[in-house]
Amino acid sequence: MAYHLAQMGHRVRLVSSVGKDEAGDEALSRLAGAGVDVDLVARDPARPTGTVRVTLDAAGVPSFAITEDVAWDAIPATAALRAAAAEADAVVFGSLAQRAKKSRAALDALLDAAGPALCLCDLNLRPPFVDARVVRRSVARVQLLKLNEDEAARLPSLLGRSGGTELLDEMAGMPPLVAIYVTRGDKGVRVHLPGTRLELPAPEVAVVDTVGAGDAFTAALLDGVLSGRGEPDISERALELSAWVATQPGAMPPWTHGLRVRFASA
Repeated sequence: MAYHLAQMGHRVRLVSSVGKDEAGDEALSRLAGAGVDVDLVARDPARPTGTVRVTLDAAGVPSFAITEDVAWDAIPATAALRAAAAEADAVVFGSLAQRAKKSRAALDALLDAAGPALCLCDLNLRPPFVDARVVRRSVARVQLLKLNEDEAARLPSLLGRSGGTELLDEMAGMPPLVAIYVTRGDKGVRVHLPGTRLELPAPEVAVVDTVGAGDAFTAALLDGVLSGRGEPDISERALELSAWVATQPGAMPPWTHGLRVRFASA
């Protein structure tokens, strides 16, 4: 998500932690080379850089095996982090990054310092790292909530509520939430707004790799909101970018000139 926002011309400061190892060096080098500000990424001498084993099924849908006790489980709450949050226009975070106590505390400190910044949570319910308390706390602190269809089906029980899409309709009108985006793969997106619900189809593409498509959607969604766009324009652009990423191998494919014209200069 940070990578795609940087390609659009936004200043993006990534908050994370990597090990003092070759993988950490490579991650920081690639991100910095792509225009992402990595000065808030800590280097942990005691833990390795996080890794994930991604397996794709015949339809290109991924499953994840996420390594535990890695650097991003211990993101520090530094003075520099708080200062950056106070200057931010938007803060984006997920639930998976809160699986460990130290990183949860760092996020709490960031959100406390963020003041009037727009906050967006991209739920990542990756078993066994699903904590109802984390989900409830995350939803309560954001204006924008993004999740996929499977996660939307699980959300009511995690919130201790009943209902399905009707519950999301209700939540979208309860401050601080102003919109909920449910991505549905090749079926597009369902958008819950106060008093209304939209459903938009996805572009038809030849899928190569769906890893990173959801993050691309989130990037274009945030870009649209910060640019003052409205619906359905925001979702149509987000679907366009996510569909393109699904036609490419890897989560951070090189942007084409056409994409830069379409998004970065819009």
